[in-house]
Amino acid sequence: MDQARAQDHGNDRSTAKDDAGAEHDRAQPDGQAQGQAADAAVRRMAKGGLDGTQRALAMAKAIELASRGMRDVNKMTDQVFFALHADRDPHQKLASGSSEAQEWVELRDEVVRPQVEAFAGMDKAAAAHEQAAPSAGAVHSAQTEEAQPALAPGGPANGFKPLAGNQKEAPTRPDEAKVLNALRAATHRFDPKWLAEAQGKLGVSDASGAMNTETLRKLREHAGDQKLGADKILDRAFLNQVLEGEPFLHSEEGFKHQAPDGSASTNADHAAQAAGYASYAAYKKDMHDFKFLGVKGRFQVHDYLKARLEAAEGFLRSRHPGKDDKDIVKAIGWNGTIVGSYGADEASVAQGMAHMHTMGLAVDFDPEANPYIFDKSNYGSGADWWYGWYHDMFRNSVRVYGGEAITEQSMMEWSQKLSTEELQARIEQASQSFEKYLSLGEKDKETIVATLKGAGFSDVEANDQADQLKGHSGKYKKSARDIFNVRGNGAHGITNLRQELLVALRDVAGLAWGGTEMSGVENGDFMHFDCRNDAFGYAVYSKHAPKK
Repeated sequence: MDQARAQDHGNDRSTAKDDAGAEHDRAQPDGQAQGQAADAAVRRMAKGGLDGTQRALAMAKAIELASRGMRDVNKMTDQVFFALHADRDPHQKLASGSSEAQEWVELRDEVVRPQVEAFAGMDKAAAAHEQAAPSAGAVHSAQTEEAQPALAPGGPANGFKPLAGNQKEAPTRPDEAKVLNALRAATHRFDPKWLAEAQGKLGVSDASGAMNTETLRKLREHAGDQKLGADKILDRAFLNQVLEGEPFLHSEEGFKHQAPDGSASTNADHAAQAAGYASYAAYKKDMHDFKFLGVKGRFQVHDYLKARLEAAEGFLRSRHPGKDDKDIVKAIGWNGTIVGSYGADEASVAQGMAHMHTMGLAVDFDPEANPYIFDKSNYGSGADWWYGWYHDMFRNSVRVYGGEAITEQSMMEWSQKLSTEELQARIEQASQSFEKYLSLGEKDKETIVATLKGAGFSDVEANDQADQLKGHSGKYKKSARDIFNVRGNGAHGITNLRQELLVALRDVAGLAWGGTEMSGVENGDFMHFDCRNDAFGYAVYSKHAPKK
């Protein structure tokens, strides 16, 4: 990603120490102030409103609160507001009509409420799945697993194939997805060779060497505990009951214990100090050149991320014995472009850059073929048009060619509820339908209309969509930077990342995928992977040291 649009990756999750928001109840504007501020907020947003960094900070805080179970929009808005204004007295009433009151309303309506609505929808879905799941003490027989409902029509139960290809797996349940996500966020990374052997002993059909849903089910069965969680699974003594030997790769802890440099005051300095470094200058000493499958990365990465990439690399090599790196690159469908840190130069840091690329904790795979499609923090209301365009295109393309329409919210939900294999299958199907629909737009109008009508479009719908499709499909494929926010000449679908590479990066290396798990408002940075979900990465990302 270029630096002009990199501010998005400074989505710093504020971790201000406020619980439940009780002491901030008096901070929100009174009724009159809210009414006046609502009108002013509309005018303010038209002029730009919150800048990209502020909106990113606010979004991260809102997601953090929602993920902790908060659903009170006003109390959450208080906490988000004071996370942005830590130097302000939280007991002081916001003045009616003030710019702060206007900002409070904007935060509530544009940031907090959409997240509450997204998480409320996930709560409802999770409750429905839990009701359908067997009792905690039940043994998960194959018949019971197959009886679990698909998460949505057209989802993984209707075409999902595990990486090892040995069986059609039953859909992942919400409680299982929660454990899998916790394992991804853990500092310890499983040794793929040890895990593959352990999977064999457990009778796992999808014995790929990566943690997956079937392995979790077999571990729970082995333990006689259908609620077995990540903490127990990561216990060496428990794992050695399954298979002797060292189950984990060497992991970089990341954290240092250096005295902070009082003169270091940039955002990057604060991020480094949250991880125990004296300053960003001290932190950069642990950033080095890197390779992935023999391909030299552009710029550098931090040693912490480098170790995780090496875990993914080892997994891929173990799955392709006898092949050299060039052949593996070809086999996994990777074009061979990888970008590490940028915005790490002195001038950029002085200007306030501290995103995950600046900190060497993010990489981009094949940027030319993986666009960033739902990017609002850098473009504000200017992004609304292409958000709408993508929504329409996905809705229409899956209607014609199958799959599920993707949105920024749906992808965030899938990343929290599905296994990586299921997630990739769902995204790939949508991407293929999207690409086919774009190709349809290159045909004559008569052919387009006939195809759309064959898929159930009315005559009016078909003619209207045909005109729009012919006008836009070529731009997506050809433009290096156009109104659709496409970054390279190689983008045809929305991603070229295949299942094997995604499993390596997400399940083996434990990286967060920007394509689906940024937030319910900004999402779809398909090239991007970073360390934000683990303890070290989160400390750098949020600029807050972990609680002791």
